[in-house]
Amino acid sequence: MFTKSTYLFLTAIFVMLSSVANAAEPYLQWDSRITHNELDNGLQYYLYDSQSESDPFNIRLIVHAGSIDEPEVKGIAHAVEHMVFNKTQDHPDSIHSYLAQIGWRTGKEINAKTRQTETQYMLRTRPNDALDIKGSLALLADMMGSAQLTEQDWFREKRIISEEKRLTESVVERLSQQIKMSTLANSKYDKGSVIGSFESIENTTIDDIQQFYKRNYVASNMTLIISGRFDIEATEELIKESFGTLPKVQKPERPYLNYPLDEQIKINAVQDQQGSSSKSALGFRVAIADKTTLEGQQTSLENYFIRKLLTKQVLRNSVYLSDEVKTLSAVTKTPANQRLTLAFGASTENHDQGLKAILAEVERLKKYGLDEADFNDSFEKAKAISVRNVDAAKGRSFAEWEDKITNAVIGESVLASPQDVHDLQTKLFENITLERLNQRLRSILNSSDIFIYYQAPLAVKLQLPTVDTVKLWQQQAKTADIQNPVAYSEVKPNNPKTKMVYAEVATIELAKPKDNKLPQPDAVYPDQSVYEWILKNGNRLVWLNRPSSDGKIYLKSISDIGALSNQFPDWLAQSSIQIFEQTPPTKHEQQEWLSWISSHGAEWKFKLLDQHLDMSLVTEKDQLENALLVFWQHHQDRQFTQESVTAVKESAQALLDSDLPDSLAKARYGTEQLTIPTQNHLNALTSLELSHAANRLVQQPHSLFVVGELDIDTLRKLGGKYLSSIGNAEALTSKQKVQVFGKQSVTRNRVGMRQTQVTMYGESALEWTPETAFMLSTLNPIAQQALRNRLRLELGGVYRVGFEMTLDSVSDLVGYELTFTTQPELADRLSNEAEDVLSTLDQAIKETDLERLRQDIAYAEANRLQSSTTWLNRLMLSYRAYGDPRYLTSMKSISDQITKVALVDLADKVLPASKRIQIKTVIKPETSLSASN
Repeated sequence: MFTKSTYLFLTAIFVMLSSVANAAEPYLQWDSRITHNELDNGLQYYLYDSQSESDPFNIRLIVHAGSIDEPEVKGIAHAVEHMVFNKTQDHPDSIHSYLAQIGWRTGKEINAKTRQTETQYMLRTRPNDALDIKGSLALLADMMGSAQLTEQDWFREKRIISEEKRLTESVVERLSQQIKMSTLANSKYDKGSVIGSFESIENTTIDDIQQFYKRNYVASNMTLIISGRFDIEATEELIKESFGTLPKVQKPERPYLNYPLDEQIKINAVQDQQGSSSKSALGFRVAIADKTTLEGQQTSLENYFIRKLLTKQVLRNSVYLSDEVKTLSAVTKTPANQRLTLAFGASTENHDQGLKAILAEVERLKKYGLDEADFNDSFEKAKAISVRNVDAAKGRSFAEWEDKITNAVIGESVLASPQDVHDLQTKLFENITLERLNQRLRSILNSSDIFIYYQAPLAVKLQLPTVDTVKLWQQQAKTADIQNPVAYSEVKPNNPKTKMVYAEVATIELAKPKDNKLPQPDAVYPDQSVYEWILKNGNRLVWLNRPSSDGKIYLKSISDIGALSNQFPDWLAQSSIQIFEQTPPTKHEQQEWLSWISSHGAEWKFKLLDQHLDMSLVTEKDQLENALLVFWQHHQDRQFTQESVTAVKESAQALLDSDLPDSLAKARYGTEQLTIPTQNHLNALTSLELSHAANRLVQQPHSLFVVGELDIDTLRKLGGKYLSSIGNAEALTSKQKVQVFGKQSVTRNRVGMRQTQVTMYGESALEWTPETAFMLSTLNPIAQQALRNRLRLELGGVYRVGFEMTLDSVSDLVGYELTFTTQPELADRLSNEAEDVLSTLDQAIKETDLERLRQDIAYAEANRLQSSTTWLNRLMLSYRAYGDPRYLTSMKSISDQITKVALVDLADKVLPASKRIQIKTVIKPETSLSASN
């Protein structure tokens, strides 16, 4: 397999750091930096003042009502979330209109999401925003307490929700819903998706929406969270003014949150016409203690260790699987606050054998338990993490505080101070023993509430076992000879079924070039603190001596040849680079190599663009030599294995078997420029051809850009040794793809809803400079909002519309891509409306609040410039345009050039595009989407 290795033990943030349960003992309370109170009407609120003057504030309003609170799960909660953005008492024209007036956008400054158990409304502000805390609270209180919910608004909104359903319908969503029928059986969690079905959306009435709003949108059922810089006392008064006026109503009871458990074996089939996976699954459902008790806290810690150890134990034991069963896995989840699920999965096409393999593993775990060496290792690491987390939490941003408070509220726990968390964990660690964990594991594995499902493509005729058959197999597994588990210390990296949990980091010896040292820089730019070397091999090294916020070194190598060359078809180029990134140097094993570069700060990321190969890395200062050593190694010839050719052929064959890429390519570029392989080329593909393409692409002349605080002498030594000794391959020549223009239509059959996907491309000539590209980027949000206003808010024909303009530095062409999905009957009309919006964009520009636009740009730019990645990219762009770093200076005043006149002039140059193509992909749904049980 050519995927990133994950067999190293990766330490995770300890689950109990951010939301530790509120024990009855007084030593564990909410962090004292959080103000927690309750209004007379029952609304709870949590306030965190960051005391950082540069911070804005975020507000999150949680309504403790989601899809499971509907009388029948059919998408009503989600419909209410949409409807509260329409007419309200204080905003009779609609919240959408008000947001447009103040320059806010849904999805950016304000957003919402509905889940099974709650609905969240989020406000994200910047300093000196259009609304202060008073205005923001008034807005939310109006939406939560005074939404008008009219028939007229629902008629339009249901069309938008239908388009959202049309857009998000997928095989993953359908399979997930089927799996819930097993894992969450006998509960309201398995009754339907949050958005509902196409039919239920259409049949939902305004009365359904009003009744749900009346019952659940009450103050006692809401929690308000504010984080950032603000005055606590003044804000508490504002909360009383805004939300305190909501009536006092009893909080709705929700007895169904923690679903009932039973003595049962639930057996289902999971199938979909687009599904490709084949597996057997078995799971156990158990109750867990209330997190407000010390027992619940102890149980949470035990479950943490069980999850960490069990995952690796089961994977190690995969060596015992028959050839018919590919892999075995285990996962734990908490689908409700007082429910735990432990599930095993066996990847196989022989479902009975897969289930028997799971039952055998269950009995092995019951008999032998978890590995002692693995437990000791994990235990010490967990204690060390607990200590480190006290200091790590000091760097928590105001947005992270908001997220952690939210998680604690939803999880019915508290966010304690990091020191209190550590003190509690230290006490709880004393009770953690391997014997206790094994007892806990056995109690879960002995649960009488069991679910089983077989998953397969719909074309496979599944024969499900009966409950009696499963009980017979359980008994046979108990009485069979059980092999000892594979010990943690015995795992070897060369076993394909266990290498992902290899415990040790490989030690390898890599060839190195001779020591050398670069001369003094060929050019120094003191105004920008930039140093430049032109190496003997023609490559360039450019260093920006600027400290990064994290103290790390940022590197990016850019060549002038990408996937579009005259020497290699782009599908071959892309495939070869993907394989190259996973291939070790000669005489080294893949897993050892990937392990070493990951643990030594030298894991370069490859991105092959049309005109460039981008190799990027962020590393620690003391690992810079490792990074440059591996960079040098990447520029030596690699030899690919036959396995890599097989992987490419399988991937490319799937592309060949799919009609969509072929159809879209023909529609956009014509037959002569198809970007997929021919069957003859694919059959004849060899490892030599594949590796030759990768080696030549990687070894093209390049510029390496470095950002970070370094000693120049160190960089001269490392650059001389590893960079000047790189040999370049014979230069490749680039080519351009040329679009055909006009209107094209592609029809295909696909499982899913009847729909039309419209993609519109446009091109216009415009000379590229970083400044012009920046100016062009300011038109994107204006165009996006104008398109959204017309296609969604006015016409109700789409849920989402995508639009992006970019200026290509190679071709000097402005290109845009506009996309939306809608019902077929509206496709032509909406396409015409979209073109009208773009051709009259100057009107939207003239109506734009220029001062707010500048403030938004300045705020976004200030945040971007805190990132060394931004400086690295800007340095690269400056050299691409000017051959020097001047853009690092001019970019600081670029917002001054943004005027309505300049924006209108730019829009007139590029819109409407001089060359346009519109592609309609009409989806005709196939029947028999999934199995029914």
